[in-house]
Amino acid sequence: MLYVGIALAVAVLLGLIALSSRKSADRSPPDADEAPARPTPVKQPKRHLIVNPTTSFESLAASLARTGFKILEEKSGEPTSASWDAGAGVVHYTYEPELGLRKLEIEAPVDACASILDDIVNGNAYVSTISYQLGDMLDPAKPAKELLFAIRGAGWIGRGDDHCYYWQKVGKLREHSDPQVAAEARRVYDALVAEAGGKPIPAGPATLYITWTRSGADYVAKFRGNKWVYKPDGTVLLDGQPLDEKILEWPARWSRA
Repeated sequence: MLYVGIALAVAVLLGLIALSSRKSADRSPPDADEAPARPTPVKQPKRHLIVNPTTSFESLAASLARTGFKILEEKSGEPTSASWDAGAGVVHYTYEPELGLRKLEIEAPVDACASILDDIVNGNAYVSTISYQLGDMLDPAKPAKELLFAIRGAGWIGRGDDHCYYWQKVGKLREHSDPQVAAEARRVYDALVAEAGGKPIPAGPATLYITWTRSGADYVAKFRGNKWVYKPDGTVLLDGQPLDEKILEWPARWSRA
């Protein structure tokens, strides 16, 4: 009986030693060749703006300072880049002097991005922007320099869902008589298509949940401030302008009122 007790005690002791060895191994540092795991950085959302080209850098900097943004490095004259600490995010500025294109990029968490944007365009800064004018500026009849400004501007702000506002107008400039305009339009058009996932952008709002109202033989809808008209032959008009392709089958996501 004594031997049985001793054997049992030895077995328990060996078990404890083995468990301790495993814990020590778990706590041991990684091999020199094995790089420690690094946390995946959080990708901050970005918003893009185009500043009125008549605004000087000095005026822009004064406006952003008025709303409390701190410039990260003092600049003078007309620099091609600058950045400001906006508290919960950073505002980046880029200037393309050959076209007079002044661009702003807001980089901040989702909950702060909208607030910083509001501070810039509506708050104490009240920076004059022209992003909303780009659609009209993509008129093929405009001078070449104005078209280059508008095309490059569309490539800057046509990010995310906003690509749908510009890709067709930019696409129609790919065959412009001015070779520089045509080349820039092709570059930006491809970028806008890539922004949509690298696939051809579907004609019209076929992938969107939209309620259409009967109007004679047509169906009419309002979406994002634009008027859409669906014709019996599958033609879709956006503010009176036909889209490039017809939609011959009524998409499942559309509803008719």
